Amino acid sequence: MDKVMMECGHEANGTCEGKPCCVICYDGPDSPGGKIAKVVPDLTGRMARCGYYGGPINKPGSYHGCECPECKKRYREGCVVCLCEKPSSDKLAFFRYHPDKKFDEFYCGCCSWE
Repeated sequence: MDKVMMECGHEANGTCEGKPCCVICYDGPDSPGGKIAKVVPDLTGRMARCGYYGGPINKPGSYHGCECPECKKRYREGCVVCLCEKPSSDKLAFFRYHPDKKFDEFYCGCCSWE
């Protein structure tokens, strides 16, 4: 499925009734999670933070989190708080565009993918 932005601000992350949708926000085809955004946002220069940014990540010794080298390094050094920021992109997991906020949102994997 080609990546498309939904009106809720999430990228399409599934299909509902055979059409792209946001399975997080979907509440019928006329809901923001069921409608494709008419305008694709320009993400140039924007940054996204993990939805758990600033909060605790997995239990020490059982890391299942973000695969980026910086996050792994911080974890090995004893940091158990998510500080993951990345350039905004619809390629990020569970990406959500927040036009009225300083940062967009995504999920880095800090609390596991299970």
